[in-house]
Formats: sequence, structure tokens, C-alpha cells
Amino acid sequence: NQQWGYLAYFSIYDGTHLPAALPSAAPPPSLLVSVDVVDGEVVFGGSASYDGSVTGGPSVVTGPSGTQEGLLFGGGSDSLRLGDGVDTDSSWTIDCFFMTPLPATGAWHTLTRGAGGDHQVIIHPDQASLGSYDNIGGSGFTDTGFDVTSLSDGWHQLTVAAGSGSATFYVDGESIGSHTTVSNSDFFAVGNYQGGGQQWGYLSNFRIYDGTNTPEQLPQLSPAPEL
Repeated sequence: NQQWGYLAYFSIYDGTHLPAALPSAAPPPSLLVSVDVVDGEVVFGGSASYDGSVTGGPSVVTGPSGTQEGLLFGGGSDSLRLGDGVDTDSSWTIDCFFMTPLPATGAWHTLTRGAGGDHQVIIHPDQASLGSYDNIGGSGFTDTGFDVTSLSDGWHQLTVAAGSGSATFYVDGESIGSHTTVSNSDFFAVGNYQGGGQQWGYLSNFRIYDGTNTPEQLPQLSPAPEL
């Protein structure tokens, strides 16, 4: 007379793991855009219809997993282009890894920018303030209040989840700020503004997902533990 009751998705894993390190029972969110480095070449993927291309000469570097999976956007013309732009509504999620300290350019650092619209993720010329830049609405830079110089040197996960009129920024899985200036523009340039001169710096495992997703709902970079 010690029956448990209702049960589903029962598994036992080898080792000690936090819940975030275990595979999720829920289906993964729809992946619109992925950027990977395979055998020294940039490979574009995802379900969105676009022809990815590389401009300038971003360098292949050692990424967060210790392999040649990262990119350095160090030149003023270094960027990735997502065809004519990947359209989303106001519900989207960016997930990637970036490395600090940033290259000290003294200029803006653009992660993503629409073809004729907003910078969904950008760092201010003060080299510290993380936020977004609204061109369409004309409100300019919106700061999350987070100082990227407070991070330790090395790779960090950056997730930005937009939906229901707000965008929440996460660093290493922790919420670090939000704002209500959510971009409705497409995603066109990655790693720089398409006009140049706003190179992001180091980037790895770049993803755009459909919908608003927390870091825990996204596929993790590290492999799942042995089952």
C-alpha cells in the first residue's frame, strides 16, 4: 500500500545534475536561424527561408566548448547577413555565447539589426551598457541597466526573450534586466550593423527561436548527461 500515483517521463541519470542540465520533456522551440562553424566554415541553418552570407572576414576562434566553433567580428566590415531579412513578429528569442572583455572599439557593438529597422541587441559606446536601439519608433537606445564589464573574462551565454510587449535579457541563465521597447523589425545583420563599424566581437552558437523562451526552455550547449 505504498503506490505512488500518477507518473510520467521517469528517468535515472548517472552523476549529479541540476534540472537545467537535463533534457526537457517539452518539445524544443522552433529554431528559425542557426549559425555554426563546421570545419572552419560558417554554416547557416534553421527553418526560416533565407540565404546566409558572410561579409568582411570574421575569424574562426576557439569557442566555449574548447573547439573551433566561435567567430570574432573584429573588422569594421565583418558581419553575417540573413538573406533579405528574417521576419518575426514581436515574439522571438535570441540565444548565443559572447566573450568578454569586448574589443575596445569605443563604438557601438551590434549583435543583430533589421534591414531597415532596429538593433534588437546592442552595447553602448561606453562599452558597458547592454540594451536595444529603436530606430522605427524613434526612441533610440534603451538600457537594461546591466554592465557587461562586471562579467568575468571568458565566454557567457546571452539570451534575449521578447514577447507580450517586453524583452527580458539573461546572462548565464540569470535575468539581468528588461524593457518594453520590443522590436518588430526583421533580423538581417548579425555581428555588426550592415553599414559597418559596429562589430560585436566574439560570438558562438548563435540562434533565433520563434516565441518567447527562457534559457531553461532552450537546448543547452553542453551534451546531455549519460542516461
